[in-house]
Amino acid sequence: MIFNKTKFKKKLQMKGYANSSIQSYIRRLELYEQWLKLRITKGNESETQLAFNYLKHLQKQSNNYRTINRELQPLKLYFKFFKKSNPFLYIYIKKVEEKIKPNFFTEKELEEIYDCLPQTTSTEIRDKILIGFYVYQGVKSSEAKTIDLKDIDLYGYKIFLKGDKRTDSRKIGLNIKQILLLSEYINTHRKNIKSKETPTLFNISNSEFALQNLLQRLSEKLRKSVYGFEALYQLRSSVIYNWVKEYDLRKAQYLSGHKYISTTEKFIVKDITGLQKEVDKFFPF
Repeated sequence: MIFNKTKFKKKLQMKGYANSSIQSYIRRLELYEQWLKLRITKGNESETQLAFNYLKHLQKQSNNYRTINRELQPLKLYFKFFKKSNPFLYIYIKKVEEKIKPNFFTEKELEEIYDCLPQTTSTEIRDKILIGFYVYQGVKSSEAKTIDLKDIDLYGYKIFLKGDKRTDSRKIGLNIKQILLLSEYINTHRKNIKSKETPTLFNISNSEFALQNLLQRLSEKLRKSVYGFEALYQLRSSVIYNWVKEYDLRKAQYLSGHKYISTTEKFIVKDITGLQKEVDKFFPF
């Protein structure tokens, strides 16, 4: 493929492009031309296939979407000016949006994590109840710190979560496995744990700092005993992911405490295997 760089330069000058921009555009056109010469192509490789293969070549050199788009822009203009079809026209790399990492536990796996936790001593029962709120109610660490005794409704099988600046308050049902253990903890074991009396459910001295240290210790234990466990927020993410699969988005949003539906939508993990096969079929890299 031969590119008429002189003609391209004149066209850019007519369009009012600055000399520095024109030189940059010519240089990028030359880079594509050199890539074509060095590439061993198939005889039936179309211009569209070449365009996508060049995109892959650029992605190997840089993962910055702005850089890649800047490299493609001169090619888009050249084909627009002098060719009937433009294989680069719809190739545009968007900024990667924040997505939830799809490393979730299933509902059964979450339950197994809870069931395997010991509950012999008062502190073990406290720790199991705390992890249970992550496993069944998908609490945030900041919410766990603010749970008061009055927020637990053992007769109605409910827990009230106050929320915070980023999360709305809500009432969520308690799992049947949590009820008996909570009753024992509130009436007996909580008093056995030596600490200053407070209205919070987890009666620990030194307020939030002690609870934060406790959460860190529990995370370390789970990291050693549960395959695939990374951090406590992963438990919350897994619960929300399972809610999104089971309920409609609005209900999942309420249970999660998300202020915006867009936050809940990030937990929708689509199966792109079929789409990838179609892309590979028409544009093999």
